[in-house]
Amino acid sequence: MLKKVFLNLTLYPLLIGWTTVAIILALPLAFTIKIFTFWKFDRTIRYLIWLYGKGCLKIVSLFVRIKVEISEKSDIKPPCVLVANHLSFFDVYLMAALPFSNIVFVVKNWPFKIWFYAPFMRLAGYLNVERYSLDDIVCRAQEILSSNAAILFFPEGHRSRDGRLGRFYSGAFKIAFELGVPVVPICIRGTDVFLAPGQFLFNYSEIVIKIGQPVEVKQFESHLSLKRYVKQLFNIGLKGG
Repeated sequence: MLKKVFLNLTLYPLLIGWTTVAIILALPLAFTIKIFTFWKFDRTIRYLIWLYGKGCLKIVSLFVRIKVEISEKSDIKPPCVLVANHLSFFDVYLMAALPFSNIVFVVKNWPFKIWFYAPFMRLAGYLNVERYSLDDIVCRAQEILSSNAAILFFPEGHRSRDGRLGRFYSGAFKIAFELGVPVVPICIRGTDVFLAPGQFLFNYSEIVIKIGQPVEVKQFESHLSLKRYVKQLFNIGLKGG
């Protein structure tokens, strides 16, 4: 119990402090980076979000082990569709472990209600899946992927409440199949213990993120067969070890 108290009394102030610094510096840094890189503003904001996430992971790794396993790292690059299982709010921070920063998240409405994150999510061009139809998301995804970015989905649609892999929705796989881009599976373990759904206190738990080999879509007859195959990869990857 004392260890848990120490964890939360130490980790929360560090994360809040880092978030405050990141918010204060975000726009000045964004304009500076844009001047030197000539990136579009949304691309610049996505880079800063990636750096912010890396900082969060560094802070958390002072207290718990974060194990990152990347299969054939050199082959994992945009444009691609990233799909990750969803156990905890902390899962989004783990995306900073990816070897590139140009990632557009497709998420539900509620993260857009977090006042200190929402403006940056909008500036980064993140997509609210509850606001757009699937056709609209496909159209927007085509623009994102053609700009050499990746698009990230949590295909279960919500966080698992029991740690088990839920039903996969078809949107991410339909987009990948129709646009001919690879799917990269991202298997996450341990975040449901570290920061359980509906809880605000951190717990000691090893966190593992496995970034799998890209799955080429040309070998599949439909987006449904692609979805079934990728889900099998998750079932294997989440067994541990």
